[in-house]
Amino acid sequence: MIQSNPQLKVAIRVRELVVGFGDSIVLDPEIVFLDEPTSGLDPIGAGDFDALVSVFHRTMKLTTFMVTHDLDSLRNVCSRVVAVAKSRIVASGGLEAMRLSQDPWVKAYFHGARGQTAFG
Repeated sequence: MIQSNPQLKVAIRVRELVVGFGDSIVLDPEIVFLDEPTSGLDPIGAGDFDALVSVFHRTMKLTTFMVTHDLDSLRNVCSRVVAVAKSRIVASGGLEAMRLSQDPWVKAYFHGARGQTAFG
């Protein structure tokens, strides 16, 4: 039944993320690590999860270290970005620093078609 209903599958994934995130903050940590949290989510579910992360940051002063390729999440949630390519840090700073970076990988990533869609 779940396999034949993509909306149900996404709803279950969102619920798993929210429960997992809740479990990780129950002990009031200073930092939480998330690995590709919005992978497999539709844009609405990903946006809802980003909003949840932002609320916990504002209300609990929670720092979130998030590995993501989701440019919308970068734009909506992250105040600092570290770009890693070929196992090394190639740029770090805010989104504006990423846009201004002269590193070829960073330029391709942030100025490519997906970057243009996410950042306009």
